[in-house]
Amino acid sequence: MARSNSARNQFVAKRNDIIQQSRLSLTLTQSKAISYILSKVKREDTEDTHYFFNIGEFKHIMKLKKITYKEVGDMLQNIADQSTYIVDKTGKLKLIRWLDIVRIEPVDGKIELTLHKDITPYVFNLIEQKDENGEYYTTYKLQDISLMKHYYSPRVYEILKSYAYNNEQWKFEFNTGSDKDLQVLIAKPDEKGNPVIPKSWSSWAVFKRDVLEPAKDEINKYTPIKIAYKESKYDLYGTKQGRICTIEFYMLEKTKGEKNQTEDIIEQEYKEVDEEEERQMSIFDNFYNAHREQLEKEALEELAEMDDELEKRQEKSICPVFLENFSEFSDEEVEGLFKAALDHIARGIFSIKKRNWDARELWAIDYVTYYYDKIKATAKDTKTTVFKRLYDCVSKDYDDYSVKVNMDYIDRYGDR
Repeated sequence: MARSNSARNQFVAKRNDIIQQSRLSLTLTQSKAISYILSKVKREDTEDTHYFFNIGEFKHIMKLKKITYKEVGDMLQNIADQSTYIVDKTGKLKLIRWLDIVRIEPVDGKIELTLHKDITPYVFNLIEQKDENGEYYTTYKLQDISLMKHYYSPRVYEILKSYAYNNEQWKFEFNTGSDKDLQVLIAKPDEKGNPVIPKSWSSWAVFKRDVLEPAKDEINKYTPIKIAYKESKYDLYGTKQGRICTIEFYMLEKTKGEKNQTEDIIEQEYKEVDEEEERQMSIFDNFYNAHREQLEKEALEELAEMDDELEKRQEKSICPVFLENFSEFSDEEVEGLFKAALDHIARGIFSIKKRNWDARELWAIDYVTYYYDKIKATAKDTKTTVFKRLYDCVSKDYDDYSVKVNMDYIDRYGDR
């Protein structure tokens, strides 16, 4: 795998404005595919330069357990068909495409492609653009993001890197909806390019748990920088608000020793990939190839059935968002947990108006998740079920965790 090792140490380079102002609707694998392609770009390249997409190399670098020739072709077709929104210097949204020509040779499996002319100003002649126009750009090794598993980690990493070229810290807004809001920067866009921000992100606890913590952990684990952050009720202009409204990030280059430790972690994970691939090929390859289509069909059907079943359950539930987070339990058990959680909400946080019902569900999710994670992390009690242990904790609140959640939500919803 020497070629793959060399390829993952190639640099990805993008102009800062496409990182900071773009609205991406790509999947995690598609996003990594773009980075893989851009790592092939050389300084002397032009719009006519052709690039080769090596499926085996891509699979190994991204630590994908399996990806078929057809899946890669479909993925590149989807990328070529997609338009990416970017806010230009006038504040207007414009559409740009990533790929122009994609040629797939079915005989030898080669995939040849060119970048679309829309994207080339953001990835070609970057040194010259900086010298001539002051257009800054960001670079990082492909392996910085190749092993990341969380959807938002590569996006947060690119954004922080783009602001770190002359700063050790940067502050974003939180849940304001402005162009300085981190949620706006990382959310997927709708058909008109407007960010679609999940409702659950209005809760600082949920956004921290589902986005910031996984991104921080993977950035600190795999990249040459280390980051930390803190929330604040002071806005970008220094005025104190009644809720968390900004996030300040701190970014530092790792020491030489820390970088060596990071390299050791990455090398170990790729070593495990190599060993697993060899083992799987020797034991399962022939069997899997013979039954691949049937297995893939059954897996897709199973996922579709699970999604349909969940939607049906949510239609009948008094707490559909809460149900989605604890769908392993029966409808009756979910409703019991939800009602037990509501008993611990402090008076006055939410109005009795219907519009605050979603907020109650988010409160319950944050509160119950604490005890759920705690139970899952402790030794299994064979005398009772997970649900009974969880219901007992939620009902009695042994750790007084509702106090913390109430304090967080009083800042957001109290006295309304």
